[in-house]
Amino acid sequence: MDIAIIRMEEKFNAVVPVKKNPRGKFVGCEQRQKIINLYISKMTEQASLPDQRHLKYIDLIKLMSQETGIGQRTISMTLSEYKRRGTITSPNRKKVRPKLTEKVNEFDKNAIRRKIHEFWHRKEFPTFEKIMTSINDDPNLSNFSRSSLQLLLKDLNFEYTKIKRNFALTERGDIVCWRQKYLESIRYYRSHGRQIYYLDESWINIEESAKSVDATIQSGQKNLSGKGKQLIVVHIGSSDGFVAGGLRYFESKNNSSDYHDEINDVTFYEWFSSIISLLEDNAVIVMDTASYHSVKKDTFPLISWEKGKIIKWLEDKGKLIHRPMVKHQLLEEAEQFRPVCEKYVIDELAKENNKIVLRLPPYHSELNPIELVWAFVKRHVKTNNTTFKLPDVQKLLHEGVELVTPEMWKKLYKYFIKEEDKFFEIDFITEEFLEAELTEPNAVHFVTIKGNISDDSESEFDDS
Repeated sequence: MDIAIIRMEEKFNAVVPVKKNPRGKFVGCEQRQKIINLYISKMTEQASLPDQRHLKYIDLIKLMSQETGIGQRTISMTLSEYKRRGTITSPNRKKVRPKLTEKVNEFDKNAIRRKIHEFWHRKEFPTFEKIMTSINDDPNLSNFSRSSLQLLLKDLNFEYTKIKRNFALTERGDIVCWRQKYLESIRYYRSHGRQIYYLDESWINIEESAKSVDATIQSGQKNLSGKGKQLIVVHIGSSDGFVAGGLRYFESKNNSSDYHDEINDVTFYEWFSSIISLLEDNAVIVMDTASYHSVKKDTFPLISWEKGKIIKWLEDKGKLIHRPMVKHQLLEEAEQFRPVCEKYVIDELAKENNKIVLRLPPYHSELNPIELVWAFVKRHVKTNNTTFKLPDVQKLLHEGVELVTPEMWKKLYKYFIKEEDKFFEIDFITEEFLEAELTEPNAVHFVTIKGNISDDSESEFDDS
């Protein structure tokens, strides 16, 4: 065949578009497995190329989407699941009902945590009965049954300390350590003059105004739903104010009550990549632990993996297995690669740009000044929203952001430094109070939350 014809055919084949997967159609196991196989193939190709030719994660997702016809969001979610679990699951064609812990928004979870802390600050034991009464009497919070609140407290990483016949709510040790480490780090960076940026996502209900909010409250409803048309927004700021060019927003697609459902690692990576160069050199970037903030560079083998798959994973990492080993031995061999595999994509991007990421402990938005900034912006939108039209709400959003001055950020900074001090102190207050109540060996010990709670019943708890 003529060479010119061959080249023409190759050029034609290169530009023939792949048939796109119909919007809303389920991507089954076979397609999801193809995504994983293609990803492994691409990563193998990347490993053989010089560093300067390596594709960024977002570009790799886009390329895979072009080659398969499957949307970037689906590819991203499939890879995230594969990296977390080491396997893929079949899509659930049935409607999945959200769990109780998913129905309660992050603001209410923070409010519940604060209520428990307030008891400790007053040197009063926060027993379950007291906390439940305090929450259900609060007009801004939903009412909870005993079992529902029990599940929620467990999700918030609380456990119980038994003192004589009482059970006091305390936070898990790993959360206490995480919080103390965060506070020590943020104080250290601040004392060394490092610029600290805070980022966060939020949502604005397009169909909501200040009047509708007031009417909802007066009607006796305790929780404002986030359902309806929404603008999902993300921004970043410091003591110098919002970063110019950092605002990004888009209209929600599924009207979920949780805006986190609308954001994925691809969306966040795109935005983060676009603003990283706008930040000061050697800066610290504070963010929460949302899943799309914490995508790992590589998967790590789990005990649920088949033995042959673990061996293949080790061999891909350059570790050859020359003798028979049980699965636990293979996993032990894999531990040497954990530090590399468990690095976060976002953290590595920050390091490449001479910046670092500092993560807040779970459910600690009280330590993020941008939370109050968003509250101010959203209030401006609600107060002036009269048309409930998307273009007008977008305009109000920009106006609200512009009204947030550097002076406002500086005032918030001072306030949040005081909040940091409170959080730093609470763990010592709790510890000292518990030790003061210690009257005999083993009088104080921790118990795991299980079943319903009763302040005077030991049968509903298991010693941990």
